Amino acid sequence: MKNIEKTLYIDALALVPEKKSGVGVTLEQTLKKLLKTSELKQWKVCLVVPLGKAKYLKKYQSANVQIKTIYLPARALALLLMIKLLPPMDWFLGTGVYLFPNYRNWSVWRSRSITYVYDIAYLKHPETVQVRNQKYLHRFMPSWVRRTDRVVTISDQVKYELEKYLGLAESQIEIVPCGVDRSVFYKRDGKEIETVKKKYSIPYDKYFLFIGNIEPRKNLVNLLNAYNKLPAVTQAEYGLVFVGGEGWQNEEFYQELKKMQSAQKNVFKTSKYVIAADLPALYSGATMLIHPAIYEGFGMTPLEAMACGTPATVSDTPAIREVVQDMGVYFDPYSVQSIAGAISKTLSDTKLIAANVERGLTLAKEFSWERSAKELFKVVGKEQESGAHGHPILVRLKRLYQITDGKLLYLFGERAYPPYEPADAQTAHQLRETIFDDFTKEQPARLQLFLKKVYLGTKHSAARILKRSYHLVRGSSK
Repeated sequence: MKNIEKTLYIDALALVPEKKSGVGVTLEQTLKKLLKTSELKQWKVCLVVPLGKAKYLKKYQSANVQIKTIYLPARALALLLMIKLLPPMDWFLGTGVYLFPNYRNWSVWRSRSITYVYDIAYLKHPETVQVRNQKYLHRFMPSWVRRTDRVVTISDQVKYELEKYLGLAESQIEIVPCGVDRSVFYKRDGKEIETVKKKYSIPYDKYFLFIGNIEPRKNLVNLLNAYNKLPAVTQAEYGLVFVGGEGWQNEEFYQELKKMQSAQKNVFKTSKYVIAADLPALYSGATMLIHPAIYEGFGMTPLEAMACGTPATVSDTPAIREVVQDMGVYFDPYSVQSIAGAISKTLSDTKLIAANVERGLTLAKEFSWERSAKELFKVVGKEQESGAHGHPILVRLKRLYQITDGKLLYLFGERAYPPYEPADAQTAHQLRETIFDDFTKEQPARLQLFLKKVYLGTKHSAARILKRSYHLVRGSSK
């Protein structure tokens, strides 16, 4: 197998905007720590961007970091990718390991590729995703994960979902958790907190805080309703502050917010963009962070809050539990009463919250960008050591086999059914009807077991035949 040069090509479009998305922040923080690792100094790193974007990445240039331009505008590149007319990019850029940090990837010929998938909300909660984006992901996500060598995700929960919903083999997925920069996210003093509050016109001495996009997945209408259920004395003492980008499908949230403000409730949404440098002061000044999302791939804002010594009151969802563990107060995001109860518990159980804050500070140390960079470099190193791909048609056949194999095994082994025994029947017609009804009720255990045995037997036989053929060919060539 042909060796691959130690060159890491990164699709760096997410680094271009000044106001970076979560993907952009993850890439930037991981890249900063990655470039400081001694192992990467033996590599050449190429940040690849469309035409006209290189000027925004000059701050990343160094002795072993180059900026490469694809001589196509971003929209033209995206269009060619959508209509599948974009040629393998390593024809133009060179052979190496390609890192795609934002779901989408390019076709490569002989190189290896790694693609980040942060969540699959478009499959799990399609009602929370913009229709256009949902259609786009439904159309292209299967081909993106099929043609990449390795999928990187950020939690065990998303790894499980990728196996279940997209049929990926466990061996194709690696977990690289996000981190928190503790040189930035730490408890700030009262003077800085007051300065930042004044900057964004936050009118409350005490407040509950939400940080994130204003979009359906964040479940903010339920948070407003839960705040409304708190005792009047609590609402008078504590405001509710929302910080985040405009998002989408948020009309109901703004209607409810305006209605509560008209009723003189202490609810507030920042009107201007909050820069990243001011977030630690907002976390530090908050009585608690409330994160009511119905679905996440990771618990980024609860982690940042804990690093700043602020209690986290959060949704009881698997990915958030992976991060917060037992250092938070949990609630059912679908229950307004449960959210209100968790807020009240955080306010009243001072001993528990003090212990959670102390342990949360320790937990935050485990989630560092240094750790993320090391985990990612392990994946990059594995792909480089795997060597260049053979003929692309053979590669495609291999990947198709891996995906099909994963889907079939999942199908056959999804449930452990009891042995199937049809009910007594007096006639052949009754027997057919009984079996049909039973199978409609999802009780095809014997059939499932039979198909699984047939499939595994066929797979085993095919492997033996291929192995014998290989040895015969090698023997005749000597």
